[in-house]
Amino acid sequence: MKISINDALKLREVMNKFQEKFPYLKIEFFAMPHKIADLTNKKFIIDHDKTIGECRDIHNDAIVETSGHEKVWELEQQFQKFGLSAQVFRLMGENWIETTKTDWWTLDEQNEKGKEFSSHQNPALFQHEMDDQEYHNV
Repeated sequence: MKISINDALKLREVMNKFQEKFPYLKIEFFAMPHKIADLTNKKFIIDHDKTIGECRDIHNDAIVETSGHEKVWELEQQFQKFGLSAQVFRLMGENWIETTKTDWWTLDEQNEKGKEFSSHQNPALFQHEMDDQEYHNV
């Protein structure tokens, strides 16, 4: 999957393209950067209707590319290189959680785990995952 990054593109368009490839994941963009495995405060989420140009200081066109084999933190760092602070979330039942404690998993692994937890919602599996993760409904 390739996502063109340019100042005229709306964040919503980037998010939709990402979710077409990874339906159990979503990407959010924040006004403040974060370190690998750090949680990001929801109050810094950028409005999805803003353009990329309105959200960054680096104004070069680029392409972010992923095959699904990249780790979450690697994708987030690709966006960071172009002035965008991104955070990947995984669907857990009906809630979205930040993938902070599993940033070293690949995007495919995250998506598969989201599918597993969202399709049959096994309470025992869900509780185990909740023990390992910070929980945020975004």
